[in-house]
Amino acid sequence: ALLGNERYEEMVNYLTNLGNTKFIIESSIFKEILHGKFEYEPISVHRFINKIT
Repeated sequence: ALLGNERYEEMVNYLTNLGNTKFIIESSIFKEILHGKFEYEPISVHRFINKIT
């Protein structure tokens, strides 16, 4: 688990699976999906999502 936290490992797996999909997702839509999925996570997670290009 990432940093010993299973919840964050699940998040990393989710991001990895989204990144490996055959479909191309526009970055703005991708960010919306992530913000929704991680709605109750700390602001630092959302700042990280905002840096995704």
